[in-house]
Amino acid sequence: MRDKKIGILYLIDTLDQRGGTELNLYRLLMHLDAERFHPVVCPLQPPESDMIQLLREEGVEVLPLCLHSIFSPSALSRAFRLRRLINERNIRIVQTIHFGSDILGALCKRLWNDPVVISSRRDMGFNETTRIHRLLRRCTGKWIDLILTNSIAMHEAIVKREKIPLNKITLIYNGVEIPDLADVRKKTEHRSQLGLTADTFIAGCVANIQPIKGFEYLIQAILQLIHQGLDIHLLLIGGIEKRMDSAEGYYKAWSIWSVPRGRRGASNFSASAPM
Repeated sequence: MRDKKIGILYLIDTLDQRGGTELNLYRLLMHLDAERFHPVVCPLQPPESDMIQLLREEGVEVLPLCLHSIFSPSALSRAFRLRRLINERNIRIVQTIHFGSDILGALCKRLWNDPVVISSRRDMGFNETTRIHRLLRRCTGKWIDLILTNSIAMHEAIVKREKIPLNKITLIYNGVEIPDLADVRKKTEHRSQLGLTADTFIAGCVANIQPIKGFEYLIQAILQLIHQGLDIHLLLIGGIEKRMDSAEGYYKAWSIWSVPRGRRGASNFSASAPM
C-alpha cells in the first residue's frame, strides 16, 4: 500500500531533455525498491516533454509545477502546492536538483521544518553568476539537511563559497553502468561506416559542444597519446538533442568513452556510458 511506503519527492529545475542529470535521475528511479518507496517527480518546467512521458510510461508519478522562475510571485504559491503534495503522498524525503529546486526545497524546509531535504549538487555553479544567486545559496544552505556532491572539487567549493559545515556534505562518486559487450558484427559494421577497421582503437565522447564541457582537455590527451606512438582515433558527438539521438548507433563502435569536464564538476555521463 502507498501509505506504508516511504514517499520520496524529486524536485528538479527542468525535465525537457535526456541530458546527464536527467538520465541519472531516470536510472535512480528505475532502481528504487518499489516495495519500499513511492517516488514522485516534480519538475519546475516544462509541463510536458518526452522525458516526462518516458517516466510516466515506466509508472513514475510526474507532477510538473509550471514555475518558470523562483524569483516570480508564483514561487510562494508553488511552495504551498508542494506542501499539500508532501502531506498527501506521505513524503518523508525531498531531493532537490539544480539551483531553483534547491532554493524552493530549502524554503519549504524553513516554513514547515519537514520533511528531510537533500540537495544534489552536480556542477560548480556555472550558471550562478549574480550576487543574488550567491546570497540565496548562503542564506538557504543552512536549511538543507544534507548536500550530496559527486567530486572532491565540488565538495571543497561548497565549503569555501557557502560556508556549509563539513558534516552536512557527503561525497558520492558517480557509478559506471557496464552493459553487455557490443556484438562483434555490429561493432565491425559501425566502424566500417566510419572508414575504420575492426581493430582500430577509438575513443568516443558525447556531450553538447560548448567550452564548459572541457573538450580541449580530451583533445590534448589524445594528441599526447598519438605523439607517443599510439594509433588512436577520437570520435566527438555533440549538438542539440535530436542530432545526438542519431548518433546512438556509433556507441558500440567505440573502444573507450570519455566525457571531460571544465567547471561542471564530475561527469553525469559516467553513470550511463556507452560501451
